[in-house]
Amino acid sequence: MEPCGSRPVAGYPRGVAEAERVRDLADDALARADAARAGLEDLLAAVERLRGEISNGGGPATAVAPPPPPPPPPQRPPGPASEIDEARLVALEMAVAGRGRAEVGAHLRAAYEGADIDAILADVFGV
Repeated sequence: MEPCGSRPVAGYPRGVAEAERVRDLADDALARADAARAGLEDLLAAVERLRGEISNGGGPATAVAPPPPPPPPPQRPPGPASEIDEARLVALEMAVAGRGRAEVGAHLRAAYEGADIDAILADVFGV
C-alpha cells in the first residue's frame, strides 16, 4: 500500500483550476459582504443622524397634533342628574383623547357650574 500523498493525482491541473475558481468565488463573496457591511453602516449612520434631528426638533414634522378639544356641551336646561351624567361623559371623552386632569377640570368647571367636578374627576381619573 502506498501512502496517501505519494501517488500522482489524475487531473491535477483540473484540481488546481477548481481550487482557483473556488478561491475566486470566495474572494468575490467577501468583497460583496464588505460592500454590504459598508452600505449597512452608512444606513445606520443615516438613521442615527435622523434620530438626532428628530429628538432635537430639527427633523421633519412627523409629530401627531393633539386632538381638538371636544365641542362644548349643548346649551339646554338639564336636570341635576342628567347634567352630572353629561359632565362625566365629557370628562371621560376628554380623558380618552389624552387630556390631563387639570385641563378636564377647568373645562368642566366652566361648562357645568352646578356639578360636583371633583367627584367626577375622581371617578374618571381615580383618586
